[in-house]
Amino acid sequence: MRLFRLPCTIGDKVYVLAECEHISDQLDGTLYEADGSPGTATGYYCPYEDNCPFDTGDFDSCETYKGNTAVFEDTVSQIMIDECGVHIFAENCCVLGKMGRDVFLSQKEAEEALRSK
Repeated sequence: MRLFRLPCTIGDKVYVLAECEHISDQLDGTLYEADGSPGTATGYYCPYEDNCPFDTGDFDSCETYKGNTAVFEDTVSQIMIDECGVHIFAENCCVLGKMGRDVFLSQKEAEEALRSK
């Protein structure tokens, strides 16, 4: 039997290298209530609208930054281990992230990896 120690757990904070295209819009409420009546949703929003890594004061629009990679702070939602290594699924970034390549435990490590790309 081989014991494997995971680098993080579900719910941990991680830093993901991703592009805006890999950020899924979130529904701002529920479509339907438990009784089937209309829910509270009014539309979709970007989960990073309040802490977008591209918003440095002169932010124009998300379209301006399409294709650019940045460091997004996220939360681990799933962990998968296969013959290629440990893969981390984040809550908001739709990236199959390999630990140490796309997903990092510290913002400093993620920023260093971004600079070296």
